[in-house]
Amino acid sequence: EEITLAPGAAAQLPVLVDVQGPTGDRDASACVRFAITIVVASAAHVPGAKSADRATVEVPVQLRCRKSTQSALFSFLDPDGSVGVAAVLRPRSLQGKGSAADDVALPIVVSMSGVGVEPQGQADAYKSKPTPTDPGDYTFGFEHLWVLAPQRGGPHNWEDVGMRTAIR
Repeated sequence: EEITLAPGAAAQLPVLVDVQGPTGDRDASACVRFAITIVVASAAHVPGAKSADRATVEVPVQLRCRKSTQSALFSFLDPDGSVGVAAVLRPRSLQGKGSAADDVALPIVVSMSGVGVEPQGQADAYKSKPTPTDPGDYTFGFEHLWVLAPQRGGPHNWEDVGMRTAIR
């Protein structure tokens, strides 16, 4: 489907990405890499374009892979119509099971961060070790609780729009 925009205008474009990435459960910063090619019909404002008729822009994409025991990011529509971001950490009692996991309803800890804290960092703060000197990896989350860490919108922490995001 072709989309026409006026100069200086912007639009959200739906993109379906089907990634056949690694089958193992691992944490890696760029374990899946691919490029999205965008064809611009009028390239007058594309840097480096040699033709005013058409330009192709290739955008490299790297996906960070996370273990199922670690937090994940997702996007959602905020009450004001903007796109919000949140991190989620699943309960340890569900880890290693299927997505439905017996359709058990569990409580949610909504963790609201302050200025400058990213959602994934906020969710990842819920971790522990059996003993402080244990050299092994951290254990993330709670046994029977979800952790939801929405990104704070606006300059005033969780007032007004931010609070509507949290309670939605």
